[in-house]
Amino acid sequence: GGAEIELERIVKDAFSNVSIRKKIAKLDRMPEARRKLSDGRILCIDSKIPVKAFEDTRSVSEGGEGGEDGRTRVSRKKSFLEAVKGHIAKVEADYIRPELGTTDIAYLYIASERIYDYMIAPDNQEESALIRDADSRGVVVCSPNTLIDNMHLLHIAERAMGIAEQSEEILKGPTLLRNSLNTLHPVWRPLSTQN
Repeated sequence: GGAEIELERIVKDAFSNVSIRKKIAKLDRMPEARRKLSDGRILCIDSKIPVKAFEDTRSVSEGGEGGEDGRTRVSRKKSFLEAVKGHIAKVEADYIRPELGTTDIAYLYIASERIYDYMIAPDNQEESALIRDADSRGVVVCSPNTLIDNMHLLHIAERAMGIAEQSEEILKGPTLLRNSLNTLHPVWRPLSTQN
C-alpha cells in the first residue's frame, strides 16, 4: 500500500544500508524495511498501522458521546486501538528476537504525522498509554519525521563511536529525546524568561 511505498522512499533516500522487504532467513519473516547495524544486528521496521481504521474513527461526526454517532465513534475507536495493540504485539513477537540476531527494539512506522501526533498527545490517554506500553516492550512507534531523525541519530552515533554498546540507547532515541525534553523544559522556562 501507500504507507509501504512512502516508507521505502524515505529510508532509501536517507540510507544506503537499508533493505526493503527482504526475508530474514533466521526469523522466517519479511519486515517492511531493515537496517543492519555495524555490530551485525538487524533493526526491523514495520508499517502495518491500520490508517484506514483510524480515518474511520475520525470520520464519524464529532458529536457528543450520546446517540448513534457517539456509539459508532466509541466502538470504532475501540476497534482501532485493538488493531494497533494487536500489531504492536505482533511486531514485538516477530521482530524483537535478539537471540536470532535482531536489536532489542523494532520500529513501528505510522505513515501519517497527524495520526502519530494524535496517538502521542497526552490528552488522548488511551492512545498515549498504548504508545508508552509499546515503548516499554521495545516497539518504538515512529512517524515519517521521527523515523528519519532516529535513523540519522543511529547513523551518526555508529560513525562517531564504532558503537556496539551505545546503539541500544540511541535506538531508543525518541523515548530519550522526549524524556530529555521533558526534563529540560522546567529548567529552560525560567532561563529563557530572564533576559
